[in-house]
Amino acid sequence: LISDKEFKALLSKVVKRVVSNKSSTLVRIRRRNAELAEETKSLSEHCRELANQINIIRVTDFNPTKEEFEKKNGQQAAVLSKLAKNVLFEKLAAATKDADDQSESLLTSLLQGNIEVSSFVGSYTQLRKTYHIREHKRGDMQPKCVGR
Repeated sequence: LISDKEFKALLSKVVKRVVSNKSSTLVRIRRRNAELAEETKSLSEHCRELANQINIIRVTDFNPTKEEFEKKNGQQAAVLSKLAKNVLFEKLAAATKDADDQSESLLTSLLQGNIEVSSFVGSYTQLRKTYHIREHKRGDMQPKCVGR
């Protein structure tokens, strides 16, 4: 195989042997090729069957379950958004201000003579108690909520 001439001669012999119809190598290659074609056809049919089963499962089980999950996940997010610390803090601050405003309004009504002292004392005391309780809770929550 030192020269191109020798290499071409050897290559010619190999090609003649492989191409020859009587060659057992060519017969084996053709037989194996036919076997592989049958296996491929069989696997192809099996893949189609599996794809159909996947589609059936997707339609009957997966999609409805996914929709239900997404619905419940949305409900959970809605509930959690209402319970977030900063949201609760804002609601408590608003309720505190409302109690303060109501007590101030009641005091103004008393000073203007629109209500009796006897009815004022019980209502005013309750409103101020509510205000102070809420203000105390808001003060406790503020470092936890405002710092975030």
